[in-house]
Amino acid sequence: MWSLILVRLSTIFLVQTWIIVSQWNFLKFNVIEDGASHFGRHHSLWYLIEGLPPLFGPMIVMSMMSFKTSRKTMDLDFGYERLVFGATIIFALLIYSVQPHKEHRFLLPIVPFISFLAAIACFKLRKKKQNRIIALTLCFNIPLGLYFCFIHQRAPLDVVKYLAEEAKLTGSISALFLLPCHSTPMFSHIHYPIEVKYFTCLPNLNYNRNYVNEADGMLLDPVGAIKKNLFRKPTYVIAGTYLQNKIAQVLKNYGYIRKHRYLHHLISVDRVGNFIDVYKLNNI
Repeated sequence: MWSLILVRLSTIFLVQTWIIVSQWNFLKFNVIEDGASHFGRHHSLWYLIEGLPPLFGPMIVMSMMSFKTSRKTMDLDFGYERLVFGATIIFALLIYSVQPHKEHRFLLPIVPFISFLAAIACFKLRKKKQNRIIALTLCFNIPLGLYFCFIHQRAPLDVVKYLAEEAKLTGSISALFLLPCHSTPMFSHIHYPIEVKYFTCLPNLNYNRNYVNEADGMLLDPVGAIKKNLFRKPTYVIAGTYLQNKIAQVLKNYGYIRKHRYLHHLISVDRVGNFIDVYKLNNI
């Protein structure tokens, strides 16, 4: 009871309203106002073409094969469950596909259903074919798992690990991140009270015309962002090679030298680049 009272009082004090319905706010922002599109828009078939294949690979084919059965064995091989799970997967994909903004993580609720259907299809095969399917799945997943765990987009972790080590040695450092928002973890990995400046990508909650968030503005004019934020001379500047041609000389003029370069990914597909560079103030 006391917790409910405290929650209500904090809501009134902080948000200045008597009641908040989170489900309505979620629906209003993401669906009615289409606020989620601020974080990216994708075509209607994105989940079928780009969403499902990287997550499931051969399991997609196996899950579809699970529906191949005879009426006589319908009740013996989870016929009812297959229909329910299949309908749930199709319904979820239809709902997700309507929204312009799409992400792989949105598919996580249907992972158990697809895995269950794939397991049924594999179970119905002969032992020799089961072994082939398992071998194919391992050959598909192990190389991808190694690549995505140890190579792809690992630079952000290397950067924050390096900053944490430097903070431990010197006791006090500061850093300016010239990267798109959400590019690197912060204090969940650093664990030291360092001063950090990074650019946000808040949605246009005030519905201003020609709105550009901080991160996009920085990427459009990185030199202006540097001049605006280097008056305190942070110890480190972190930037992707996407901006290298625009900022390298400017940082050199301010007294920064490149200290480290970390591999981000083999193929540049975002506004970071293949590498993330760590620049350090030369007189420190």
